[in-house]
Amino acid sequence: MTLNADGTLNVPAGVTEFTITTPVKEDTTTEGEEKGKFTVGGIEGNEVTVNDTSMSAPEDAAAPDLIKDPNNQGGAIVTPGPNNDEMVVKFPNEEGVEQTVTVKKDPTTNEWTVDGPLPDGVTVDKDSGKVTIAPDAVQDGKDVNATGKETGKNDKAGEPVTTDTDAKNAQPISDDKDGNGSPDGVVSTTPADEGSEIVTTVKLTNNNGNESLPFSLPNGTAAGELGEADFDKDNITFSNGVTLNADGTLNVPAGVTEFTITTPVKEDTTTEGEEKGKFTVGGIEGNEVTVNDTSKDVEDPTPSIDITSIAGQDQVAEGTDGYAQFLPSNIATEEISNTTENGVTKVVNGFVVKGTSANVPADTEVDVTITANGEAYFTGKATVGADGTWEIKVPTKTVTTTVTGEGEEETTEVATELNSPKFDTAYEVTAKAIADGKEVTDTDTTESVPVVTDIYLQDNLTDDAANVTDFYTETGKYVGRIDGMADTDATKAISRETGLTNDPNAELHFTLDKAPKAGQVVKVLRYKIVDGSEGSFEDLTDQMTNNGLDYTVKPTTPQAETTNALYRYKVVIESAEGVDLSEKVFNYRLDTIVEAMDVKELNADTNTMILQADGVSEIGATIKYKYQTGTGETDFRPVVDNGDGTYTLDLANWDRKVASSITIQVIDAAGNVSETKVNAVRNLFNDYTLEKGLDPNGNNFDDPLITGLSARVGGQSASLVADNSQTFAATDGNDTLIIGLDNFGKMGVGNGSVGRGIYIGGTDRIEMGAGDDHIQVRGTVQSMGTAQEGYFDMGEGNDKITFGDTFVVGTYTIRMGEGNNVLNFGGTTVQAATFDISYGDGNDVLRADTSKDFAGTKTISFGNGDNYMEVGAMHDKNEITFGNGNDVFIAKSVGTKAPASGVIDMGDGNDTFSVSGLFARQEAKLGAGDDVAIMGDKIETGAAYGRLDGGDGNDTLVLTKSDGKVSLQNVLNFEVIDLTDPAVQEIGISNDYITQANDTTKAIYIKGGTNDKVDFGDNGKYINGTRFKDGGGPLKKNWNFWEKTESDVVHDGVTYDKYTYRTAEGAVNDEAIYIQQGIQII
Repeated sequence: MTLNADGTLNVPAGVTEFTITTPVKEDTTTEGEEKGKFTVGGIEGNEVTVNDTSMSAPEDAAAPDLIKDPNNQGGAIVTPGPNNDEMVVKFPNEEGVEQTVTVKKDPTTNEWTVDGPLPDGVTVDKDSGKVTIAPDAVQDGKDVNATGKETGKNDKAGEPVTTDTDAKNAQPISDDKDGNGSPDGVVSTTPADEGSEIVTTVKLTNNNGNESLPFSLPNGTAAGELGEADFDKDNITFSNGVTLNADGTLNVPAGVTEFTITTPVKEDTTTEGEEKGKFTVGGIEGNEVTVNDTSKDVEDPTPSIDITSIAGQDQVAEGTDGYAQFLPSNIATEEISNTTENGVTKVVNGFVVKGTSANVPADTEVDVTITANGEAYFTGKATVGADGTWEIKVPTKTVTTTVTGEGEEETTEVATELNSPKFDTAYEVTAKAIADGKEVTDTDTTESVPVVTDIYLQDNLTDDAANVTDFYTETGKYVGRIDGMADTDATKAISRETGLTNDPNAELHFTLDKAPKAGQVVKVLRYKIVDGSEGSFEDLTDQMTNNGLDYTVKPTTPQAETTNALYRYKVVIESAEGVDLSEKVFNYRLDTIVEAMDVKELNADTNTMILQADGVSEIGATIKYKYQTGTGETDFRPVVDNGDGTYTLDLANWDRKVASSITIQVIDAAGNVSETKVNAVRNLFNDYTLEKGLDPNGNNFDDPLITGLSARVGGQSASLVADNSQTFAATDGNDTLIIGLDNFGKMGVGNGSVGRGIYIGGTDRIEMGAGDDHIQVRGTVQSMGTAQEGYFDMGEGNDKITFGDTFVVGTYTIRMGEGNNVLNFGGTTVQAATFDISYGDGNDVLRADTSKDFAGTKTISFGNGDNYMEVGAMHDKNEITFGNGNDVFIAKSVGTKAPASGVIDMGDGNDTFSVSGLFARQEAKLGAGDDVAIMGDKIETGAAYGRLDGGDGNDTLVLTKSDGKVSLQNVLNFEVIDLTDPAVQEIGISNDYITQANDTTKAIYIKGGTNDKVDFGDNGKYINGTRFKDGGGPLKKNWNFWEKTESDVVHDGVTYDKYTYRTAEGAVNDEAIYIQQGIQII
């Protein structure tokens, strides 16, 4: 029986049985008994068992983990293996001596303890056994070794770790272990005399060294403070190999834990007294050092003068600029004089400028001047006293009380003259004297309060139309920085550079020249400018953020959509007492909608169209057009800009009888876009709706008369859209309908006219449908019949109607619909005309030519939104209702002709109501909100009286009349009366006026200038300078009066005196009137 090379067996013939003897290996590994089966010829035999007779060798313990300390260069961390109960760590210290640290784990508490002493710089964590070796405890570049031990197992060494070179990060010790109030790491000798040395001992946290340890000498500048100039910096020495780097830092070698700095103190001849200061090393400020003054003064005979105090603010050090700031709290604190002569009492208050002098003889005159921007604010003379000091008082407020007459005829007049410095201006205060034939001067500069140095809007919008890129892609002309307007002339704001934006979310950016002082506040207000005056406003201060001196206001609510609105941002710096210190205004014009342009000329014979810009942004617009000819439609082409707000379209071969024959695209100066299709007809005496319109091919298409007689029986040619695709009719797109063609002659009843055809069944229903539509009626509007027979219904969209000529007697119904709509009246309206005008929600406009009368019986209803109405002289009966929103009403005059009546109800919102002329025969209700009424003439008090009610909210009445007194007899519920217009104002106010029915105002604030007057009682009578007659008996002792009861009341940045009403019997009302200081009271 043999074994073949391939592992099979060779069995000879004749063999029927054989045996296989297999030796079993003997090993030292204990694995227990093992079982298996032999297989021969694919036949598996019985199971065989082999018994284990070996002995196993013991296992190794887990090895410790050794790493470099990631947070301390040059250090190491050693952590025991998972089941170690003992670990031995070995490493050389900085001197090369081997250190051994043995830690053991208590099997009961599982806490690790150190067996034997622990080397300096080594710590052990009791919970984990981790050994941390500080950089100072181990030699740089050497191995740290560790062996892990476990009971019954072989000890196992971890992979050694080689330490790095220590980081050079030595710092002075910052602890104050001795409790003396100064760090232990920087200690200087003190006191020292001039000419001696100060030794500063520096103790470091480690011996790693530091190549650039910061070091500085005392650096005080004020009197009594040590400065660098007090030391001999070129001869400072250092111990233990420490050297001074070129940049002033110290190079500390490794191994040094303590060194000294020896600093020589200069000896001088100036007597300045003892001086104090501190040495600083590594950012650690040491103990205070005192240097005694050992010098003697050398008397300087040169004369000198010094300003030391301005308006109660002391100079910090000679040569200091800007230490004083003129403020309301310091410019009138000193009473300069109080004199009475011939019944005239004059009290003068102001502030004081003080100073000192040296070697200037007593009684020498000191010329004091205060100037700003080359102009003198004050000049005066002071006199040097025996002690060398001098002072001068600068008058800022003079109150003159003049008493004339006697007994019952006695009257008192109080006048206030103010000469205050401007808070937002820096002044030069100069003192000059002549001593010993020499001129000596000193000039100190005051500091202005913070002022705005740069201000602009950031426009981030092209246009919100979805297809704006079809009109333009170069956005630089319309997006970016918006600079302010030069004034409030809207016609000048025609670009980004001149104050025009279409972004209702534009951000305001401004920069101050300096930070506000403690208590000073930055406020941002936004006003609507109405008729050149400030109307309603919003306080946007809480929407302001700043980065240093740069401020940004991001309004949280978009401004209202508009075709033209002026706004003013006002940035105010306010004092701690609430007084306005400086102010910067920024005017801009917002235009978010293209206002459709009217036709100045449209001539089908010359084929010429001239467009006239109505909205201001259409001046400087980019306009393209295309039109129908006998052979089809042209391509778009540019108009000719005539440079005067008009644009010429050359319509060569124009086929005017094709529906929507002209297409006009406009990009206005603000970047807004629009497109409209134009139909032009001679007159409109029939219906014009989505279903029905004029038949351009009918015999009477150019019907010249409204009568519908003779050859025109049945009226103007009309057809249904369903029957005739060329019908001139409205669509749901942007449609323009021009009524009046110049080739037919003068505009009037036969050209450019609208009216109901005078025949049975005649109607004139104008329904424009959806879209931004425009109708221009260039001639006379004739009677349209009943409200069912004829009307204008503009539908939804931003629509516009322009009436260029007169209205005759008749009833007119105009429904503008939802959207931001414009309705213009260019001609006169007769007294016998009746108008029913309504708007849906939106920011709507009604304008009538301000040079003409707006007559007739009018019912005008605006929806919710920021609506605008501007007219000339408004007569007759007017029932005008505004919805909720910030609305504007402007008129030249109201109710000056009889008969006139009605109510103007402004609704809720922050509204502005402005009448530049007489207001009579009408009641105006401003409603809830913070409203502003701007009145330029009388509010009639006679039989034709007008009534003005501010309603709920904080309302302001602004008066601009300059040629007579305005009585407030019929003025209710205004909290502020504003007389600050440059014109001289006089108002009459009485207790009866403010306590009449429906007047709930308890406090009225009247602000104005020193030339303005308030007549208490509206009667021109006084009692004395603080009491003013208002009712009561004929004898002075029985007069009721207003009495000043409080002074210096600050409200919204203005300082007032408070007056309350008292009867002759002593009863006191709870109403109060606050009058700005300086206003004259009679």
